[in-house]
Amino acid sequence: MAPNDTPQARPSLRERKKQRTLEELADAAARLFAEQGFEATTLEEVVAAAEVSKRTFFRYYGSKEAVALAPEGQLWERYVAEVAERPLGGTVLDSLRSALLDTITRMPRGWEERFYACRRLAAHSPTPALRDHTVVASFHVQAELTGILERRLGTSSEADVRLRLLGEFALSAWRCGAKEWVMGREPGQTGRPAMDATPDPLDAGTAARVRGGRERLLRRVDEAFAAIPAGLALSAD
Repeated sequence: MAPNDTPQARPSLRERKKQRTLEELADAAARLFAEQGFEATTLEEVVAAAEVSKRTFFRYYGSKEAVALAPEGQLWERYVAEVAERPLGGTVLDSLRSALLDTITRMPRGWEERFYACRRLAAHSPTPALRDHTVVASFHVQAELTGILERRLGTSSEADVRLRLLGEFALSAWRCGAKEWVMGREPGQTGRPAMDATPDPLDAGTAARVRGGRERLLRRVDEAFAAIPAGLALSAD
């Protein structure tokens, strides 16, 4: 059984309908953005393609940017829930690390392809709206992680700055690892070997590479976490 096929409790009918609508909106938006570009696609076109109303759209996504980056938002929602529910063991950073790796492993089949496409869309957008949305979303996730750690450890992040730093470290490891994966770089490699060489985020070459790429994404994120202690100890002398 593949890691992302781990059996889980069957969701309710309401939850399944919600998930189906989320996916239909995200898929319709992704198709239009790939064909027309993010800026040229209107929200009216997105809801028409998904055959829902604007009111329904805003029950699931707060903006056009949010639906464009739905794969990333899906990861954060599941990661925060995983951190809140799993027992803390060993160092807190190791718990955050294992929670993120387990969350990535259990994302739905094909999630890495959709994530690759949305990151590419953001990277090549002529306006900063998508990149800004990603930054703001990471701030919210960091605040949620800090709140969870406060409750779990029984201390305030105002009194102990380490709680805020731990969330930042976890998100920084994700950003570094995911960027290396999207770029197709190996550890120690420089340059831009993959993203700029592929004009279409869904072309056959990219799709084939990304389909086999979840294990590599996991390795890159794990490597980024592993580099944190050495990074903190790095000396200019």
